[in-house]
Amino acid sequence: MSDALPAPLIDLEGLGERAAAFARASRSPATRRAYGSDWRHFEAWALAAGYSTLPATAGTVGIYLAAHAGQLTHSTLRRRVAAIAVAHKLAGYAFDARHPAIHDVLAGIRRELGARASTKNAITVDDLRAMIRRLPQNLHGTRDKAILLIGFAGAFRRSEIEALDVEDIAIVSRGVAINVRHSKTDQAGLGKRVGIPRSKKATCPVAALEAWLIGSKITAG
Repeated sequence: MSDALPAPLIDLEGLGERAAAFARASRSPATRRAYGSDWRHFEAWALAAGYSTLPATAGTVGIYLAAHAGQLTHSTLRRRVAAIAVAHKLAGYAFDARHPAIHDVLAGIRRELGARASTKNAITVDDLRAMIRRLPQNLHGTRDKAILLIGFAGAFRRSEIEALDVEDIAIVSRGVAINVRHSKTDQAGLGKRVGIPRSKKATCPVAALEAWLIGSKITAG
């Protein structure tokens, strides 16, 4: 009779789910959202053009890159390739992002068209006031005024504003404290807290935010 101890039972399914969760956590929420958007764009284009998406050939991806050269920056096109590669990996398909049909096309786009995106001038305070004056005097206008003023005063990215919940906002007598949980530049996911003071001007961001919350009757989410 053997004295060996029985082998411990291993929950392979549970470990697999845990491993998948760790893999997802290796990328920030912003990156995962960007990859999801990138993949949907490629998928819609490929289906409309009659190409297979999963798996997609390197030639198909190369044609996709060429079709959007000049419309998207070189860095955006590279991220699209990364998103396509991740989608294939998750689906269990091999994908060679270094294939010449992809790598050489990207290199040619960079050489011929450059990697720099077209620059846009930041809006000024006068521009902001002009935009607010043209807003309709209704709930939609109240919402847009709050978004414009809070976004301008806090220097928030569009994605940061979109991700805000009421629970992230604390309005006090002196102003508002906004908790940004995730940001494109916050790869570690530490978050940041931004304070915006109250003013007596018609363009007070805090007053605009209060008016939107009261008018919309939003208390959660």
